[in-house]
Amino acid sequence: MQSNNIARCLREVLRLIPADFTDSGLKTMATAQLIEQQRQSTFAPHPMAAGGKKPKYLIVGLGNHDRPLTRHSVGMQVVDKLAGYLHAPWVKDQKNCVGFVAQTSISDNLDVVLLKPKMPMNVNGTSVAKTAQLFDIEPQHIYLVHDDIDKSLGKVAVKELGSANGHNGVRSCMNSLRSDLMPRLKIGIDRPPSKDEVSDYVLSEFSSSEQQIVNRAVDTCLVTIADHMARRTGVELRKVLNLPQAESKTRPESKREM
Repeated sequence: MQSNNIARCLREVLRLIPADFTDSGLKTMATAQLIEQQRQSTFAPHPMAAGGKKPKYLIVGLGNHDRPLTRHSVGMQVVDKLAGYLHAPWVKDQKNCVGFVAQTSISDNLDVVLLKPKMPMNVNGTSVAKTAQLFDIEPQHIYLVHDDIDKSLGKVAVKELGSANGHNGVRSCMNSLRSDLMPRLKIGIDRPPSKDEVSDYVLSEFSSSEQQIVNRAVDTCLVTIADHMARRTGVELRKVLNLPQAESKTRPESKREM
């Protein structure tokens, strides 16, 4: 809570500094402090991990639930497989979450909630915000798993902070949660030859050969999530889920946009 208050204060400082302010030192310092504050709140272990209230994390597979096998809904393949590892059944909760929810207690120190929004991709954020409010989960403890048209098929990357990079589902989540602190797991789906083909392309299904590549990417994504959460919570999720012990090949994206 304290880190969120500090971040809000720093944003207010930046807002009050005129755009044509001649001494840029104050603005540069405030910007640097805000970036560091966001970094610490995202990567720091949960303050309750050692005792007290059990921390909760929300993992969201963005997509169109009525088209689960399309390129745009590849994030839902990830949470579906994760639910299987966790033996967590899906429950439709139209009233509170506007989606399908699975939840489980992984250990005495960690609860995990999975979500497949039932709303269209462009308004997935409404479902994510409702679920986060229901389970009292802060933005920095929400993982967004989604497709990335600018990455080659099957490439997996982690993005911390920053913009939505043109992804409408992520933008909807950022607007609904009023935050950019959500870690994002991005799975490459390639880009069609022409921009005119993008809409039809993302709503098309993978070929059988492409799906084999996607299946391996889904496994990589699960290992990446497990390792990322282990660093934050101290819970060895690979062992809990019986995932491969080899190192994940995923690398974080180097650019952090404000």
